[in-house]
Amino acid sequence: MAFVSINEMTVRNGPNQCPRRTPAVTVRRNGIGHITIAVFEGPKQPTIEFQVDAELKKVRLKTGGDFKRKLNGQVGMTFAVPKKAREQILGEGEPVKKMLLTKADDGWWYGNYGVVSGGSHGA
Repeated sequence: MAFVSINEMTVRNGPNQCPRRTPAVTVRRNGIGHITIAVFEGPKQPTIEFQVDAELKKVRLKTGGDFKRKLNGQVGMTFAVPKKAREQILGEGEPVKKMLLTKADDGWWYGNYGVVSGGSHGA
């Protein structure tokens, strides 16, 4: 087996695109949620609204200045995820799930955490 540089192993989502610039949300079993910087449009916002649709296996989120859940951490991109939401999103024994997000016309970011036939995000 030949050695391969880790620089050649980096997955890019486009020319010169860094993974943190891809809109995504990560939920961890320990209760921490994390959004990438790409979710912010303009200045970072101090709060987040994060919703789960268990039937469609989708999440949606929006950042702003007046939601109830605070964004924390040195870079202001982490938030607390309640146990019930974690149980919906994470599979049995699954420690973490990263969901890519798409911005809809209604201003919300949408992502999938499971495979479901049919349905749309309702935007």
